[in-house]
Amino acid sequence: MSDPQPSADPLLRVRDLRIEVPGGAEAVGGVSFDVAPGEAAGLVLTGAGVAALGPSARP
Repeated sequence: MSDPQPSADPLLRVRDLRIEVPGGAEAVGGVSFDVAPGEAAGLVLTGAGVAALGPSARP
């Protein structure tokens, strides 16, 4: 995932997110993103050292 262009007024700004799971494996390494008002994003950790990050579907 490339580094996003900063939005003027994000609701949430995350930079260089890193998550390490028990045992020392890096599940998320250096992820940066902005969530603007009205947008949604999800981060899923499976517990097996696998992670997914992406936009959430809205009903």
